Amino acid sequence: MKWSLYLKAFRNAGDVRSRASREEYRSFIFINGLISIAITLPFLITVLTIIRITLSGRVPEYSMLTRLYIPAIILFIISTSYLSVSMLPSATIAVRRLHDTNRSGWWLLVNLILILGNIWYVYLASREGDEGVNRFGEPPVTEAQKETTE
Repeated sequence: MKWSLYLKAFRNAGDVRSRASREEYRSFIFINGLISIAITLPFLITVLTIIRITLSGRVPEYSMLTRLYIPAIILFIISTSYLSVSMLPSATIAVRRLHDTNRSGWWLLVNLILILGNIWYVYLASREGDEGVNRFGEPPVTEAQKETTE
């Protein structure tokens, strides 16, 4: 997985007219997932700790529980900020990936169908893109193609 492809998705966050290669899509999804887990997990652990202490009935001194609220709030702000910022690149790279298979971005709505829709979308996104030009433009240049031309 390549950071350059992850960052490319952020640079192209407003572009829903072109195409994205499988490599670009996979890199973004993998790295975005890791970052999302890494920043959301500490928040969840903090909240579960607060709940466990509160429900135990043996609430220690009030200041200890209060000291957990501040990190929980900070972690909540960090995680929701990142998830909000990454929402647009996530949507646009998914649309561009569908364009590579000569499908409209409206096919993203198939995800609204529980389980089967998600499975169908994964199938569509993992298919090989069109070789030549399709109605959404030129095929995306992959990293391997860049290396051979240099």
